[in-house]
Amino acid sequence: MTSSAGSLRFAVLSGAGGGVPDLRAFVVTPAETTRFAPVVYPGWRRYADEGFSAQALVQELAEEIAGWGGRVAILGVSLGGHLGYAVALRLQNLGVDVAGLCAVDSFLISSAEIRPGSAGRHFARLSALAQSGSLRRLGTQARSLFWRALLRLAGDRAVPFSRRWRGLFRAVCAADPAFENELSMRLLMRATAPWLSDLDRDPAPLRARAAHLRTASSVDSDSAWRARCPDIEIVEIPGDHDSLLDPENFAGMRRAFASVTRGWR
Repeated sequence: MTSSAGSLRFAVLSGAGGGVPDLRAFVVTPAETTRFAPVVYPGWRRYADEGFSAQALVQELAEEIAGWGGRVAILGVSLGGHLGYAVALRLQNLGVDVAGLCAVDSFLISSAEIRPGSAGRHFARLSALAQSGSLRRLGTQARSLFWRALLRLAGDRAVPFSRRWRGLFRAVCAADPAFENELSMRLLMRATAPWLSDLDRDPAPLRARAAHLRTASSVDSDSAWRARCPDIEIVEIPGDHDSLLDPENFAGMRRAFASVTRGWR
């Protein structure tokens, strides 16, 4: 499929929690938001179904984006960067003109377990939000961490629990969206972690421009991304994994994103 450069659209793939990343971090003028099309993930109900897999999700995402027609680029945040790489490969096999892939702090994931140093990062995040005076964001973050701790305690039982008590889970999700975000994140991570650990055993090279905008804490992922995308451009961005899309980091993110994607449009 081909089209004019002006019709290029960015398919936006979020992190494991779903939702839409704050697009203000990537656009300079409001008119540019029309170039970004968030792709909605199916959510925890689907992740709990028998037979759900990362491969099936990649195929569904690729088919949805291919249906748009024209040239596309992919912007993937966190887990969305890994999914974006696999989706881009599928799109090329479908004959879609993929202008480029931009992954944002898509660090290597080998399991769904706690990353080293997570406790310190969460404490720093809560402290920063408290100092900023943003009580709403502080409350949301605190509730998210509470639900995350409970779901981690459930471990592998989280999936059968969500099937058995689906009605109860739906009620809690309706009462607190933070629980739904965390539940979706935990179930998707458990479904995709084994797939991600195999993704780099013999990675297929992506025949498209690529960039990885990453924080300093994700430097260990550079070699894997270079194996996936031989001509990738890697740029360090401000903040950490939790704060890179906070308003105070918008300017640095915009500069980095505009720089690496300038030749795609």
